Amino acid sequence: MNPNPIIPVRPARFRRWFLVSMAFGLLLLPPPKAGAQATPVVYSFTNSTAITINNGFNGSFASPYPSTVQVPALPGVLQSVTVTLFGLSDFQSYSIDMLLTGPTGQGVDLMSQAGNGLVTNATVTIGDDGAQFPDREITSGTYQLSGYANPSGMGFSITSPFYGEDTTNQMAGFIGTTLAGAWSLFEYYEDYWPNGSISGGWCLNFTMVPVAPPGVTNLAASPVATNSATLNANVTPGGAATAVYFEYGLTSAYGSFSATNVLTNDVIDTQEVSLPITNLAAGEMYHFQAIAQNDAGTNLAGDMTFATPAVLQVSITNRNQLVLIVQGVPGFSYPILSTTNFSPPINWTVFTNLTLTSAVEYINLGPLPGQPEFFAVGVGVPAPPALAASPGNGSGPVLTLSGISGTQYIIQSAPSLSPPVAWSTWTNVTLTNPVQTISLGPPAGQMQFFRAGQP
Repeated sequence: MNPNPIIPVRPARFRRWFLVSMAFGLLLLPPPKAGAQATPVVYSFTNSTAITINNGFNGSFASPYPSTVQVPALPGVLQSVTVTLFGLSDFQSYSIDMLLTGPTGQGVDLMSQAGNGLVTNATVTIGDDGAQFPDREITSGTYQLSGYANPSGMGFSITSPFYGEDTTNQMAGFIGTTLAGAWSLFEYYEDYWPNGSISGGWCLNFTMVPVAPPGVTNLAASPVATNSATLNANVTPGGAATAVYFEYGLTSAYGSFSATNVLTNDVIDTQEVSLPITNLAAGEMYHFQAIAQNDAGTNLAGDMTFATPAVLQVSITNRNQLVLIVQGVPGFSYPILSTTNFSPPINWTVFTNLTLTSAVEYINLGPLPGQPEFFAVGVGVPAPPALAASPGNGSGPVLTLSGISGTQYIIQSAPSLSPPVAWSTWTNVTLTNPVQTISLGPPAGQMQFFRAGQP
């Protein structure tokens, strides 16, 4: 049973149409395709009432003060916002202080000591992307917020009534805030010149990304260990909080589920999601797929596979012969490594390469060598325990166990390797040294195989 509050089903196949209301007309848009990055939509809201920039010896407030624009609830996620001033004129733009506040009180310092000198009937757009205001006459164009960085760290100079307001120098500060409601434009003039104006009023421009079903693509599982793995996927949230999880199992029917990661901080950009899974069986092929879901729908990444590392055991018979038992994925090729010394640095060499034709295979190594020989499967130093065998000094064969000091290991034995193999506990060994020998005594009257593991 899926423990997550997500139902892994494919979204229904139907089309909806969104009617987008704008200040400049109507726009009919088809819904974005599942998994595709939605096309941003710009919504503009205008107050065309002229604003008079009142100038006086001790500074003056504009008329009206403030000028407001009502913004309805907008669909999608805010990507950016800009302000456009129509017909900005004044003898000295440097003296204009302009503050914009949103419905929640969040503010930005649009203009403060911007430009230097005359500005005449300019159409000025202010946002996070644009040129810096020039240190001369301002002309029509797109500019960055000009917030003056005074020693207090606030955006406005100490002579401005906006000094000390909770403002930022980025329009991105409005992302995540409530957009619906009254937006206010405050203007104050800090010098004495003839009155200026914003003759055509002003407008707010919101770039919104519509919510679309998330896109999701499997990535290779990595890292993969004997009993655990990390599953990875690329996810494009589609403009809304998106839940991501994996289903996995020994077949494409899956049956097991990872934990769920909910993407909320960045719901626009493609990002990698990684989640661990545990309690896997060694030497098995696993199927998995990522599932992503938001308010607009659910997408499945499709089936992908990975294999857990093979298991290799070394067994010894009462005829002083070594047998390797390899458990893995049929059709996979595994390098079998060997070494005669566990003193670091361990020098592993390739003993043979084995392509499995069944899930469990045996390699008869023949008579025991004259010294201990250790075997491992894969590349690199294997994780303990490692079991080796040698003829002994005449009193019978000897097992050599390499592992972690203080850790208990189980030595198991079986009289036959014919499936099903009936392994039983022969003894428990707690290592007092990283490498320890165990005398098996005189050979038994029947074949006997051994392997090591942890409880």
